[in-house]
Amino acid sequence: MGSGQGSLISALLLAAGESTRMGEMKQLLLFGEETMLEKSLSALLKSEVGEIVLVLGHAFEKILNSLKISDPRMKIVLNRHFREGMSTSIRAGLGSVSPQAEAVLIALGDQPNLTAEVVNRIIASYKKSGKGIVYPAFKKKRGHPVLFGNKYFRLLRALRGDEGGRSLLVGNPSDIEMVPVPRAELLWDFDTPSDLESRD
Repeated sequence: MGSGQGSLISALLLAAGESTRMGEMKQLLLFGEETMLEKSLSALLKSEVGEIVLVLGHAFEKILNSLKISDPRMKIVLNRHFREGMSTSIRAGLGSVSPQAEAVLIALGDQPNLTAEVVNRIIASYKKSGKGIVYPAFKKKRGHPVLFGNKYFRLLRALRGDEGGRSLLVGNPSDIEMVPVPRAELLWDFDTPSDLESRD
């Protein structure tokens, strides 16, 4: 496990991008009664994470005004450098994580099928395995969210551009635990209109 004093698991929910490939704002697309972002957020709020840092950027005020969810575990951070890639959102989010955090779960705002059960299984696997990196997978295909113990926080802050932590997985194969999930759609993220059509 991490080297920190606390046992808090924090979540970074990354939702700062411009959704250029979708052609409209993914964060505000409706999935049933909730937006895509609210669906992702709801899964985290129902899980065992101790805090959620929601990182926004593009159309910050519009997204904020649309959010019908509020919770004392939530912090909202504005990433003004979101155009420079995902790494800027990770850094912005880590800057607001509690000093007691022993691990951070990096989640995406475009995963409306994510469930609290998947999140809790990742957390349980982290605590049981002693591994510093834990991710879910369907038929060994890796997905998000990915959990990093706090010994990786410095390396996460050093990421640049659109890198989301893949290099840390490549560089630390013996410190990784994979959590299998039963259905592919639990890990789907939506980037393009064809994703919406083919995964309807």
